Amino acid sequence: MKDVQKERRLNWCRAHENYNWDNVFFSDESSVWLFPNSVKIWTKDTVKPIYQRPKHSPKFHMWGAISTRGATPLCIFTGNLTKERYVDILNGHLLPTAQTLYENNWIFQHDNDPKHTARYTKQWLSDENVQVLDWPSYSPDLNPIENVWGVMKDRINQKGLRNIEDMKREVVEYWDTLSHDFLQTLIGSVPRRIQSCIAEQGSLTKY
Repeated sequence: MKDVQKERRLNWCRAHENYNWDNVFFSDESSVWLFPNSVKIWTKDTVKPIYQRPKHSPKFHMWGAISTRGATPLCIFTGNLTKERYVDILNGHLLPTAQTLYENNWIFQHDNDPKHTARYTKQWLSDENVQVLDWPSYSPDLNPIENVWGVMKDRINQKGLRNIEDMKREVVEYWDTLSHDFLQTLIGSVPRRIQSCIAEQGSLTKY
């Protein structure tokens, strides 16, 4: 990470030390491959060789958002995520959930992916009066939803699933059982993430 990026993260964290996160929807996309990033197998030796994932391993993508009051439905899709498709997801998954849980008193977080910052997306957000949280680039460690993806993928790997449809059912089942207590705990960790980032002078943290 470049020094200028660390400085921006540090400045953002300092500006948000006392921020109220209770009405923020944290969002993200993630992908699941039929084969994980590396496949370890047992041998007669003590060393486990690591084989890289096949180049064209089947995969699917997910989008979701979480808040202290609940989560959006999980959106599963294949193919490229265009700005138009992204807006369709926000319109069909984020907006109804946020308005039900918070009416008009909520804030939306997403990162600085080009699809998120495209003029088309910004226009939709403006038209729908969605307040967007300023977010520092290169900061997955500050976003609590990353932990959801991590647990979800570990669960798939532990079950040894090798069928795309089974994987899809598993991630939806896990997502649908996210409890309010768990979500509140995750989002309650944001102040600690911020303090950790400040302590690291803007460098990536353990989160």
